[in-house]
Amino acid sequence: GPLAPEEAAARSKEMALRALALDSQLAESHVPLAAVAIFQEWNWNLAEEEVARALELDPLSDAHSLRGYILEARGRPEEAIAEMRRERNIYPPWPVAENDVVLALYLARHSDETIAEGLRVLALRRGAASSVIASQERCSRKDASTRRLRSRRSTFRSFPTIHIRSRSWR
Repeated sequence: GPLAPEEAAARSKEMALRALALDSQLAESHVPLAAVAIFQEWNWNLAEEEVARALELDPLSDAHSLRGYILEARGRPEEAIAEMRRERNIYPPWPVAENDVVLALYLARHSDETIAEGLRVLALRRGAASSVIASQERCSRKDASTRRLRSRRSTFRSFPTIHIRSRSWR
């Protein structure tokens, strides 16, 4: 069965540290360390260091979305949107990147862009989580759905999954 979030994070961190011991120039090892720092340890400074190192080693690393999460948490929504879009442009077929763009737009209160982007994602990928948010936003326009959208947002953010792609995925 699925691992508890704490156990998954501990294993991810352990494996990433092992990989770094073998090759300290491996960007893919810094990404899970950043993810654990964000989602389990809430250590924003460590997360920023790991993301910066991953992107220094490989600018096409999948650390852009993690940088976006950090920027959202630090109250810099416009920069977060730009990072989420970078991630989506690097990995266009990855649905999580699509969802992250829509969620970043929503959190930045760009309602019209959120709706347009959500509908675009919905047209590409039926059932995508962010498209549900955008569709609800569109149907009940801002105030009535805000409470439901906030509860959904917190549900999505509580997912413990750490997404790591291999180089062969590119």
